[in-house]
Amino acid sequence: MVARFERSLPLDAKHVNLKMQEAVDEIIRQENFEDELSTQEREESRTHGKVFDREYSDAKVAFDKLAATGIAMPNGVAELILLLQKTDGAFWKLGKNLYDHVATVPADEETIRRFYAECVPFRALMIALFAAQYDRCIRTSGPSLRAGRNDTFMATCLPYCDQMITDDRGQLACYREVVRIGGFDVTVRSYDEFRNGLFLVGSAARAAARSNR
Repeated sequence: MVARFERSLPLDAKHVNLKMQEAVDEIIRQENFEDELSTQEREESRTHGKVFDREYSDAKVAFDKLAATGIAMPNGVAELILLLQKTDGAFWKLGKNLYDHVATVPADEETIRRFYAECVPFRALMIALFAAQYDRCIRTSGPSLRAGRNDTFMATCLPYCDQMITDDRGQLACYREVVRIGGFDVTVRSYDEFRNGLFLVGSAARAAARSNR
């Protein structure tokens, strides 16, 4: 996405190939998915997850100090994002760090603002990361938005879904907040909601069949 943005190419799903062909090829061949690779991936995921958790634990110390001085803390993810966009620009600084990691030319704040507006998976990821910050560093009441590292980064998929189904309460609440703030046209549902919906469809179909006999 960053490479396309740098070349002023469209970023919408009609123009971007979302398929990871390398993964598709590996699934078809089934040559490299062995127990050793699976174990390695699991251990790396645990390591990255611990780093992810530690970063927010460290940040919580700073937020706790601010709260102890009597400064009012943001009441929700949207308020936190708005505050960090308008004050010290921390929101855009994080965006720049993510963008510059793969860009050929370092971006200024105006560039990051445009990329945030035009690149929907980047927007979803940014909102999800600050949802993680709010939940882990600021929230004192209300439903938990806590999703793990991998689940948080998976928010990039939200703009490309009609429905996102999850059986994790934290991820469910987090994604619903991301969708609400980002304005994405996707329904986030729990597994139970999805399953019960299938039962209702099946019952309606059977009832219709009986009435047509």
